[in-house]
Amino acid sequence: MVNTTYTVTVTNTAGCTDTESITVTVNGLSINALITGLDTLCSGQSATLTASLSGGNATNYIWSNNATTSSINVTPAATTTYSVTVTDINGCGMPLLKSISSRDLLLRLQGLMHVRVDLPC
Repeated sequence: MVNTTYTVTVTNTAGCTDTESITVTVNGLSINALITGLDTLCSGQSATLTASLSGGNATNYIWSNNATTSSINVTPAATTTYSVTVTDINGCGMPLLKSISSRDLLLRLQGLMHVRVDLPC
């Protein structure tokens, strides 16, 4: 946080002067924000992204899909980057980004009768 004092002195044609000062206080961002949620999904899978805070209280959320809640549900068809701007009680905003990779699961089996595949998707 940086506070700065500005001073102005005015002198008229008769030589009279007057001085006024004002201090401008710059409030630092009172929050630390983070988007949590899965980084990789299988095609068609959904996930919840949540903007969480520490060190302050959020007054506003604006996601790239125009949602205004702390969490959104997403089902990306391809790798997608989502953003949210979290605004604190001082009116300071912190933009955040979260990329989610979407992948297709493709198996090609030739000449096999019985196959067991354990995959994370």
